[in-house]
Amino acid sequence: MISGALPGERVRARITRNFRRRSEAALVEVARRAPERVEPKCPLFGRCGGCQYQHLEYAAQLQWKRRHVRDALVRTAGLELSEEAVRPTEPSPLQWFYRTKITPHFGGVPPQPMREAFRAAGVRGP
Repeated sequence: MISGALPGERVRARITRNFRRRSEAALVEVARRAPERVEPKCPLFGRCGGCQYQHLEYAAQLQWKRRHVRDALVRTAGLELSEEAVRPTEPSPLQWFYRTKITPHFGGVPPQPMREAFRAAGVRGP
């Protein structure tokens, strides 16, 4: 998986982690854009850890999410599923500003002031 790349794109990437059956990579350059690539609406896109698909048009996001669920079930549960086995993703009535879950992280140890922040994309630890 290459964070920031879209299906069908030709990209240059740098491998960041290797696992037994897959690797993760960071996007270096998009050589050929997918026709579904759009300009993200949020100025923090790519730096913030939320809204990872803003650069993909909404209808394609729904298809991608459905495929992602199916692929995860095949890969982790060993199920043999057709594309039709997973129902289509239900669209939100709002394409923007519909997030219903946030995960704020708090820091600061007295005498330093308490601060609240969201984690940057790709940051897992404290």
